Amino acid sequence: SKRYDRVSPLLEHMNESGISPDECTFNSLIQMFATGGYPQRAKKLLGKMKYAGFKPKCETYAAAITTLSRNYLVSEAIYLYNEMKASGVEPNVVVYGVLIDTFAETGQLEEALHYNNLMEESGIAPNQIVLTSLIKAYIKANCWKEAQDLYSRMKNMDGGPDIVASNSMLNLYANLGMVTKVKEIFDCLRRNNQADDVSYTIMISLYKNMGLLNESVRVAHDLQNSGLLSDCASYNAVMACFVAKGKLRECAELV
Repeated sequence: SKRYDRVSPLLEHMNESGISPDECTFNSLIQMFATGGYPQRAKKLLGKMKYAGFKPKCETYAAAITTLSRNYLVSEAIYLYNEMKASGVEPNVVVYGVLIDTFAETGQLEEALHYNNLMEESGIAPNQIVLTSLIKAYIKANCWKEAQDLYSRMKNMDGGPDIVASNSMLNLYANLGMVTKVKEIFDCLRRNNQADDVSYTIMISLYKNMGLLNESVRVAHDLQNSGLLSDCASYNAVMACFVAKGKLRECAELV
């Protein structure tokens, strides 16, 4: 934080010395504040950059919009989006992806779809990150068929669905009690060495809730042996499984 606090006096010293920040200076500082989690400072510097006569590029706007969105300053992020459009700077997939994901995370499906439509109308195809965000938005809105359709679409893309999309579908199918679908995705993830602690945790909880304790314990042991047992949620799932099966010694060894 102290390093960031030195930037403003440095800019003032440059001005007092008759050295004006150039476009590269502004771009670097905006990127620095954006990645450092200082959205208001990034936005303020963007304003100073324009006042100095420089036209920010898409990447500069993208950095500011991203940090504003990630810090829940959505209205300010939208303001910058509209500003860049008005100034003739076309948003890229990063800008659209951030806005779509922001609305997806808050369950605002219509807004997420709105920016996806704007993106596609501008000639930009949604990538894996965007489609994953839309899947999350559809699931939160209980639009399960749409989520399934998008997931199927991702299977035909290079690289296939990412782990976030797959875990989202795993959780959806688990909540719906669609065990065959859950096993199909989980087995595919394991074959491709993509399963993470979230994937295993979903399977452990599913089998436990169904009363299939032997299966739950088997997956719990697989998670232990995989080296992926790392966070509180996965530890809790494994311990709950062992307790339900009466494996108190194994549960105690986790602590």
